[in-house]
Amino acid sequence: MKKIITTIALVLTLTSFGQETAVKWLTNLEEAKKISKKEHKPILLLFTGSDWCAPCKALEENVFTTERFTYYAANLVLVKVDIPRAIDIISKKQLKYNKKLLKKYNKEEKFYYLLALNHKGQKKATMHGYYMDYDYYFRFFDKMIREYKK
Repeated sequence: MKKIITTIALVLTLTSFGQETAVKWLTNLEEAKKISKKEHKPILLLFTGSDWCAPCKALEENVFTTERFTYYAANLVLVKVDIPRAIDIISKKQLKYNKKLLKKYNKEEKFYYLLALNHKGQKKATMHGYYMDYDYYFRFFDKMIREYKK
């Protein structure tokens, strides 16, 4: 019995050890639109303040770095638009580009702010506000994917 438990524990450890929960976020919407069109996936556009926005940090930790999110990420084109306060987090060129996206897609400057876009950059759905029920976010991602496939 002890050998069986040890074997199961070892298998579970080895299985989970190799799993990475990091996903690739793009920083260029034009690139994302091309990928979206080619792969027929919706775009998830995230506006964040990575170094100052507490809800953004919590969302990153509790949603975007989870194994569960990797499933959704495989069916989405992810774009992160960071508007940090520290000047050394992103380049000046990237910050200028991000502010241009902020002006077009997030005029009210909500942080965090999630948008579902199609390959043309048209808004299909939005989400703002921090929810302790993390399933709420996953339902949003699921709906994005299902509706885009129609």
